Amino acid sequence: PVIKQTLLEKIDKQEQALSRKLTKNEKASLKDEVMIDLMPRAFSKYNYYWLWIDTENKRIVVDCSSFKQTEDILAILRKELGALALTPLSIDKPLEQIMTTWVKEKLNFSPFILGDQAELKDPLEGNGIISCKNQEITSDEMRIHFDSGKWITKMKIVDERGVNFIVNSDLTFKRIKFDSIILDENEDI
Repeated sequence: PVIKQTLLEKIDKQEQALSRKLTKNEKASLKDEVMIDLMPRAFSKYNYYWLWIDTENKRIVVDCSSFKQTEDILAILRKELGALALTPLSIDKPLEQIMTTWVKEKLNFSPFILGDQAELKDPLEGNGIISCKNQEITSDEMRIHFDSGKWITKMKIVDERGVNFIVNSDLTFKRIKFDSIILDENEDI
């Protein structure tokens, strides 16, 4: 990123000085110059992560893409606070069993409704993965898979207010997407 940013600045400066666009060869030679100039230096890589510390319910929610990153972020938080006793969120039944029950019984929990995407697995054998997209997951076709013993391991949930996401069996949320209506309403922030 540092090389790219420096190169773009140099190209822009050169184009303004010459009052014309640079050719591909000119840009390539500028890139070589930038690389030679910047290589002896070391650069830091910066990442930003969002935490939600819910003191009322005694929870910490971390917005990142993997469990390992979450652990690293919480380790930094522990280091800064001195001590922080945390246990991962757990539930009595396997989430796969709970999600399968939701679909079998066609349950909806307003404002959330069941989406049109799911992944099913056999909990005992571990093989035979079924992935469904754009499929009514409460249909008779899906019920056949439930009757054969498969459980839902991933499922799309849709919020009537305009958010949808995939909930995984390890209680992580992936592919969170906001409807254009929400994006338009919050464009100013």
